[in-house]
Amino acid sequence: MPVPTVILAGVLVLFLLVVGPLRIVGFAPVRQDAEGLGIPYVVYRWLGASEVLCAGLIVAGLVQPWVATGAAIYLAVGAVGAMILHLRAGDPAGRWVSAFCAAALATAVAVLIGLSA
Repeated sequence: MPVPTVILAGVLVLFLLVVGPLRIVGFAPVRQDAEGLGIPYVVYRWLGASEVLCAGLIVAGLVQPWVATGAAIYLAVGAVGAMILHLRAGDPAGRWVSAFCAAALATAVAVLIGLSA
């Protein structure tokens, strides 16, 4: 697998391993974010767990690329959904732009790993 692909995948994994556990643990700002988006916190916690799982699948994808491609596609779709939720809630640009960046990064990882398979 090409080095730039591994670097982008590593950045995505690091992002997921920061954001996912924060949603699972449930610090007050994270709970407020879920409330502001109208998402029950239990669902938000499951989203965090799925992000941690996808991080593991992307790492496993270094051996089996189709696994990482599937996980990255799932993340890209989820990030687009998060961006839409933030826009509908009227959140400031920083909230939806971060979701946009996550979607772009996940899409890039999915395409690059898919092409290198």
